[in-house]
Amino acid sequence: MEKTALTTAEATPKTNNHDDFFRAACSKRFIVEPLLRHFIESNLSEKFDYDTLKFCPDSYITPELAHYYADRVWSVNFQNGQAVLNLLLLFEHKSFIPKRVHIQLLRYMIEEWTKQIEAQLEALLALKKKGQKKQEKIKLILILPIILYHGKRRWQNPKFEDLFDRIPEILKRFLPDFDFILIDLSKYSDQQIVDTEAGLLVNMLLLMRHSFDNNYLAKNVEILLQGLEDYDPESEYWNFVHSFLVYYLKLFKNNSMEKAAVAQAIQKKRTRRGFYSLYDALRDEAIAEGRQTGLKQGLEQGLEQGLEQGLEQGLEQGLEKGLEKGVLKNARLTVLRGKWRNMTIDNLVDLSQLPEQDVEKMLVDYEKVYKAWQKNKIVKTTHLSKDEVSYLINLFGQTPK
Repeated sequence: MEKTALTTAEATPKTNNHDDFFRAACSKRFIVEPLLRHFIESNLSEKFDYDTLKFCPDSYITPELAHYYADRVWSVNFQNGQAVLNLLLLFEHKSFIPKRVHIQLLRYMIEEWTKQIEAQLEALLALKKKGQKKQEKIKLILILPIILYHGKRRWQNPKFEDLFDRIPEILKRFLPDFDFILIDLSKYSDQQIVDTEAGLLVNMLLLMRHSFDNNYLAKNVEILLQGLEDYDPESEYWNFVHSFLVYYLKLFKNNSMEKAAVAQAIQKKRTRRGFYSLYDALRDEAIAEGRQTGLKQGLEQGLEQGLEQGLEQGLEQGLEKGLEKGVLKNARLTVLRGKWRNMTIDNLVDLSQLPEQDVEKMLVDYEKVYKAWQKNKIVKTTHLSKDEVSYLINLFGQTPK
């Protein structure tokens, strides 16, 4: 199948932090494949041909159903003895128990099957116009709905017939009859999730499993961030790491003391390989939040000052006090790091949000420091501080990744 019609639209009238993170994560093969292997029944997962597992990003849905779109859709072949069957896997995320989940899933299925019929009819019509009279039977592709649930309440496993009022047995044959696969994270312990050794999926599921427990989130930073710093910022995994971090912080909502504690713990990882970019993501998140609440900007020094004051005023006051030094310092390091990675000046200005003339002056000193480093000489700079020069020298001793 070249193209599916089942929706994986990027925008919807109503979203939340859980939805955004789930969609970002479930567009990644390194999340979806181990999720299938470890968390659905083996009599199904063992028959999937994972070499054929394919994300379907260019799906379609009508405007009327925009509010009901599916989170993510993948296709895969199913080995049934000697026969091979193509399937669509519809991934849905729920942080609460929906009242009419079967109706929602049925909407997806009807929409998808309708599009399949239309596409096949168009293909047959095209063949007829070319004089080819062979008529092939229209066949639909089976859809397997998969729901990942991490809400507070116990899942009740509703049946479709429960939506109706006392359907007698003689009439039940007129009801649509289908099932879905449920992955209920409350049924798994943390250790069971960790024991899968499923890489970044472990981080994702642990975070979602405890997404409503701010106390756990604040006390288990090392567990939740385990291994994230090992991934290269230039790798395919880094978008997930960024989404993970932003989601992690948003889970605290207005609980500034716990949020600041987590941010401080992440700051300590900043010296590890790759966590410069991760910390920058944290900074960007703080800036965005600050703009929304009327604060100015800042994070690094603001967090330190806020924590030194016992977090009595929390992150809010720390951000205000760290405005100029915190943001400016990180922006300037972003320029130096970007130049080291051979970024253009336009990209550096856009990334750092510094005036172009300031960036140009920094790059003049950058070249001075680089030439002096090559000759093992000391250089005097006009536009770079001693700390920035030291930062550059440390970069020059590494290989850009």
